[in-house]
Amino acid sequence: MYFYLSKTLDFFISPLNIIGLLSIFTFIFWMLKRHKFARVLAQCVVVFWIGVGYTPLPTLLLTKLENVVPRPVNLKLEEHDCILVLGGGVGSGLIPLLRDEASLGSAAERLTKALEFAKNSRNLKILFSGFSGEMFHHGLSESSVAERFFLEQGIPKSSLIFESYSRNTYENAILTKKVMEKYGLSRPLLVTSALHMPRASKTFLRAFEGRPIIFYPVDYRTSGQINWLQYSWTVGIGQWEAALREITGIFVYSITKKL
Repeated sequence: MYFYLSKTLDFFISPLNIIGLLSIFTFIFWMLKRHKFARVLAQCVVVFWIGVGYTPLPTLLLTKLENVVPRPVNLKLEEHDCILVLGGGVGSGLIPLLRDEASLGSAAERLTKALEFAKNSRNLKILFSGFSGEMFHHGLSESSVAERFFLEQGIPKSSLIFESYSRNTYENAILTKKVMEKYGLSRPLLVTSALHMPRASKTFLRAFEGRPIIFYPVDYRTSGQINWLQYSWTVGIGQWEAALREITGIFVYSITKKL
């Protein structure tokens, strides 16, 4: 139930959906001859359209989130026994099923960085965690796509472990903890997107009850520099959606004591 509620909330924090809903209510109130209220809503629509295109503000939010957890200095792979990769980097499950390939998504660095680490240290296991983050999933699971990708890149099957049921960060943490205990693993190097890392790191530290975890952020969406004169609806919509989704996720996880 929690998963479906979170996905419903995602709909209402999307900038385009907010603007669309405001536009619909503007039309409804105008047809009902509530002209004063309709004008207020129309003004909100205009303000939202102007604001959503000013990209420095969401870029600033994204930059601050991505800088919360820095990459470890002097990383030593030999000090770890597994690379824990969180799902989210393989895109839709329907494309790899119908196109017959290990099609990756926009956060593919989660998998490619794990591949790099595994090739540099053959003793490391890759533990991939994820079924699907889609409300209505179709096609292959994230774990199935990841397995095909790693095998195609030469990683032996004996080095791969999969947790194939989780659908969000909290389930990633709870279920991978059980998988690690089953396989006798205790020194993970967790890899996920930098934007996702603040929530992921706190969730895993809470679930793992203080056990040592090293976090390695990848898939940065910002450079760390901000162009205060940039204006783009295309970029702004994507940046605002990413920032609002993660900020909302952190807030919800905080009030539900998941981190």
